[in-house]
Amino acid sequence: MTVFPPHKKAMYRYLDAFSSGDLEGVLELFAEDAVVHSPTQDTPKAPKDFYPALLERTKGTVFTPRHAFEGERHGMTAVLFDYRKPFPGGGMHVFDCVDVFSFDDAGKIKELWIVFDTKNLSKT
Repeated sequence: MTVFPPHKKAMYRYLDAFSSGDLEGVLELFAEDAVVHSPTQDTPKAPKDFYPALLERTKGTVFTPRHAFEGERHGMTAVLFDYRKPFPGGGMHVFDCVDVFSFDDAGKIKELWIVFDTKNLSKT
């Protein structure tokens, strides 16, 4: 199933803004009442409370999209991407991630689920 083009564009804009550390660019993609679910948090958080510290911790990280998926429910999509973060002394922290998005009717992200498993990390 083909991903609804505005949703695909928004997911890729999210990855680009995140990679460049553009907090405003990330936040503008979310609905006012949006929440982010992360394996690093006990409870969902509002994007404005979640992303400032995360972008600070992940400086230099590059996300490269590999494939976008359309969900069975209207407005549900996902993107598989490479997560690459340089280590301070050299090398690269590399793993696969999937972010699952729920969009509202205005095309804004209503919910985001961050999914990753660091069990098989590679260091290049």
